[in-house]
Amino acid sequence: MPIILSKNLNSSVSFCVWRISETEEFFYDYLQLLPEDENYIRHLKLPTRRLEKLACRAALASLLHSHYVEVRYNPKGVPQIPDYSVSFAHSRSHVAVAITQNSPIGIDIEPITERITKLYTKILSPTEIQRFDIAQPRQLHFCWGAKEAMYKYCGGSCPDHINQLQVLNFPEPLPFAKGVIQTETERSEVQLCCYEMENQMIVLCYNLLNNN
Repeated sequence: MPIILSKNLNSSVSFCVWRISETEEFFYDYLQLLPEDENYIRHLKLPTRRLEKLACRAALASLLHSHYVEVRYNPKGVPQIPDYSVSFAHSRSHVAVAITQNSPIGIDIEPITERITKLYTKILSPTEIQRFDIAQPRQLHFCWGAKEAMYKYCGGSCPDHINQLQVLNFPEPLPFAKGVIQTETERSEVQLCCYEMENQMIVLCYNLLNNN
């Protein structure tokens, strides 16, 4: 199986990165899915989307040490599984899945490209533009991934990525940094965790209380 990284960050937070190289038939044989979940995936029009969904479930199965996975979605489209918080992310070639207990979690994965240096005004606040090197694709991809992971962490309740989601520092050396989520009612600091492999930037966001 093409698991390229599987890691327990602490006693509560785990994640897995999977390179997609299998067929749909492999995943259907490998996994035991809820009938409604399998039906949902089989009816997706794009083969790439079906493979991404299936690979996410395979990575989740690896984290849970079980071929049987129960994935459902809430009305906002956020994935849910029994006993854990879960977050899915995918690029065309890889997927990343993170789980934790008793608190939210978010994960993002993006291929690293030079093109992102032209998009920094869509990612960063004026303060962050001063804080990070906008000529460095790695730093911008980290910020992009951090904000996507924070958005998932807060269940999509912070749609203003530029102002409500703030990245405080670049993880040099990797992997740890911090971010701030500002909702209408509270400000909370979160842990960010970054990994790079196979030209992919993976960023997790989780509760600072889960650092033990």
